[in-house]
Amino acid sequence: MGKVLLIVVLVLLVLAVAQMMRVYELSSKVRGRKEPTITRRENNMNAVLMLVFCIAFFGFVIWQMVAYGMGGKGPSVSIHGEATDWLIGLNFGIIIPVFFLCNALLFYFAFKFAYKKDRDVYYFTHNNKLEMMWTVAPAIVLAIIIVLGLRTWNDITDMSGDYVVHEHTGLVVNDGQVESNFEFKAAYQTVEEAGVGLSNLSGSSKLVLVEKGGEWVLQTYEMDGESALIITEQKKFNSRNSALLSLVDEEVSMFTELKEQKHIEIYSKQFDWTTRYAGKDNALGDANFKLIDYNSWGDTNTFLNPLGLISSETIELHFNRIDARVSYLNEFLGSAEAAFETDEKLAEMTEEMERLKRKKMRVQSTIANDMGLNAMNQSEVNSRVYDDVILKGDIHLVVGQPYQFQFKSQDVIHSAYFPHFRAQMNCVPGMATQIKFTPTMTTKEFREHPDVIAKYEAINKAREKVGKPLVEASFLLLCNKICGLSHSNMWVNVIVETQEEYEAWMADQKTFEQQLQASNLK
Repeated sequence: MGKVLLIVVLVLLVLAVAQMMRVYELSSKVRGRKEPTITRRENNMNAVLMLVFCIAFFGFVIWQMVAYGMGGKGPSVSIHGEATDWLIGLNFGIIIPVFFLCNALLFYFAFKFAYKKDRDVYYFTHNNKLEMMWTVAPAIVLAIIIVLGLRTWNDITDMSGDYVVHEHTGLVVNDGQVESNFEFKAAYQTVEEAGVGLSNLSGSSKLVLVEKGGEWVLQTYEMDGESALIITEQKKFNSRNSALLSLVDEEVSMFTELKEQKHIEIYSKQFDWTTRYAGKDNALGDANFKLIDYNSWGDTNTFLNPLGLISSETIELHFNRIDARVSYLNEFLGSAEAAFETDEKLAEMTEEMERLKRKKMRVQSTIANDMGLNAMNQSEVNSRVYDDVILKGDIHLVVGQPYQFQFKSQDVIHSAYFPHFRAQMNCVPGMATQIKFTPTMTTKEFREHPDVIAKYEAINKAREKVGKPLVEASFLLLCNKICGLSHSNMWVNVIVETQEEYEAWMADQKTFEQQLQASNLK
């Protein structure tokens, strides 16, 4: 009914405009003047309306900036996100004054130089100085923006530094958990390079917190000569929070933390995300799309391998499923039942059987050989993948932990967009893309931020009016490419928590090896 009313209103509006134009034509004939003739009064009215529109337009733009600010994304919650926001602020700082100045001049000149019959006109055809000014000035501004943008982008996509140094200040205890402000200081490719860099620290920041084999160690770094690095362990703790509480008790106001980037793979397909966390070795196991297996043939073993992870068990299972399917097709094609099928169906089954045989040969030649999956290297290949954790649903991250994300796609181009972390990367079929960021705020802290509280109070007030359930503020991973009919449903929550909360959650998850064991494959 609403659509019908809308169509009726639009039709009536068009008819009203047509009638107004007809009245204007008739009034021109009655007054005895040509229709195109514009009077001085009409010109002046249009000139004044130009100024009125300009003021109203500027007021609307200012209201939008005050009401919506940064687009409702809330505060940045990653280290590089602060640099990205600063870069956006710089762009707006350049664009907004130019926008207001140019439009103000445009509408002012439309007002000032309204048509007058007796006005002399000067035709200003060319000026070299002006041409130079409005060519060089924008070029310089664009060069500055591009250089700063490339520098920020290179920092975000630079994957060379696996070991990251953060400097922490302002330690505060909140509900037994120590919170601190921290900033990125440096990144190093190896632990040895990081140690040399850390040897230059002084004062209270000389204390370095490092995770070692499940323990948290406070230690110092010193150089003995030019090449010898001396590492002195001061104290060991069972948890990171215990180490921080010790620093608070000793009234240490500043310390340094050395962290290794954790590796996470995010696999996209219409219309969901699958997350793979690297295990204790912090290395993602090998994978190949040829081993992607959804058990579409109804095997009695229901184990799935949606990421195509490579292990001796997944290869054997995949071969067994191919052999079983080929055997079934071969038996059916040679049976009496085949006589009741159409030629097209029989040709289709024959093609499927030959295709599966070719696929098995390709897997044998590429994966078993190229990936080194033979008797000598089988244990190494398996160990890399056994400790990986594969999950659908919410993504869990640790606050202050640097992450290196690897993105893959099975079907079409998706775009992994983390709006609160100011991070986005395309997921492209046939290749792996990468990005990194470090969360700086937990989900709990985000929900307590004044801007976030105000935003979600307004959201829930609107939802309550229409009978929808209330929602909580949360970080999100969205698909930012229109990838199909259910594109809008392709999102998951990103939960940022403390190290202790993350470890408690991870302890309840099954590794890939445990999934194989649960399916009686290992």
